[in-house]
Amino acid sequence: MSLLSSNSQQAMNQYLDDTYAITLVQDRPFFDRITKKSGMGGLGTKVPFNVGYGGGQGSVFETALANAQSSGAVRYSWAISPANEFGITTVDNAEVPFSQTENSVIDFALESTRGAMENAAQNFSMLVLGSDGTGAFATISTATNTSGNIWDLLLTDPTAVNKLNINNVIVQAATNTSSLDAGSGTVKGLNPIAGIVTIDVGSSGMTPTATHVIGLQGQFIGGSTITNFAGVFGFVPPVTARTNGVVGDTFLGITRNAQTPVVAVSGWAYDARGKAMFPVISSTAGNMATFKNSKPDTLICNPTTMSKLSVELDVKARYDMKSLTDANVFFSGFDIATPAGKVEVLADSSCPADKMLLTKASTWIYGYPEKPFAPTSLTGKIAVESYDHNTTRFSVTAAGYFYTTNPAASACISVTP
Repeated sequence: MSLLSSNSQQAMNQYLDDTYAITLVQDRPFFDRITKKSGMGGLGTKVPFNVGYGGGQGSVFETALANAQSSGAVRYSWAISPANEFGITTVDNAEVPFSQTENSVIDFALESTRGAMENAAQNFSMLVLGSDGTGAFATISTATNTSGNIWDLLLTDPTAVNKLNINNVIVQAATNTSSLDAGSGTVKGLNPIAGIVTIDVGSSGMTPTATHVIGLQGQFIGGSTITNFAGVFGFVPPVTARTNGVVGDTFLGITRNAQTPVVAVSGWAYDARGKAMFPVISSTAGNMATFKNSKPDTLICNPTTMSKLSVELDVKARYDMKSLTDANVFFSGFDIATPAGKVEVLADSSCPADKMLLTKASTWIYGYPEKPFAPTSLTGKIAVESYDHNTTRFSVTAAGYFYTTNPAASACISVTP
């Protein structure tokens, strides 16, 4: 009798459909609050957004008419390409314990499906909140060769350790837009207490280097091309990526220099490093409120950052912040009063500890073809047997588009991790 019947495959697909929402938003409030849109497809799409209504103003009719904007508004368009993030688990068929009951077989299959889904969701969330589209997501503070091929990498953001798993393979480059350095390293140890990742570079030729950035092999490919989901801090870069507030680059087809409406194409950026955080949050919210449809309602930050902010404000975090997607999911956070009105502070572990995102959450869009998670197999099977090895893979993909319809409704506030 076959281990996995067609009914088992159907059960796994049904499990995927029933649990994708909670898998995607569990401990990830950013994805709960943003707009989800199904039915998006194609190899690429243009996403227009309004940056102003032109110069048709003044006290003289003829002059205002002469300066009026054709078609009613100034519009730019992101050139968005779809991205795929895969989650895969494998099983050695010879080690699968056979059982007399079908339920135990389904349990094993669903557990493997759950693992694949969580891998995909973790990586997807890391890219959207922890990267800029290049795939780099952490910076090496110091690199210590402990013995032979083993290196300890102290990261500048200790919480970035949690974005890796044992046996991940990482690569490095001088900057997020530089060519990759030689070699790679396999993750052997994770120490989020000390902020250290232990890797084995083997004979790959990799020499871990302080100040260099790292990413997953096959995902961080080096160069300035956006190859993954362009993350929020790609759309809204931090102060360290700007000069006098100007990014000065071309991002997804849009030039972001001083001859553009700066915050309308790149959002806001302020520096709260070494400062009290709330005054910067408050003044940023006030500035954002002066723009149409840009009043923020959500502050996303790392749990360690939220803890510091709660101490600064002398407020206690609540653990009953309701999900908008799934009635059984709750988040930790609290409300603050700003010049723009009430803002929810929510802790999301995918957010870097050195940044906060102050935003109007509904302006961020995750668009997907039919469902956020789907089997990678063309036949719709989650479990696919290898033709040349006695193994079975369980694989799913999180695919789609991610973008904002209003960069001016978001701000990146840099803080001390």
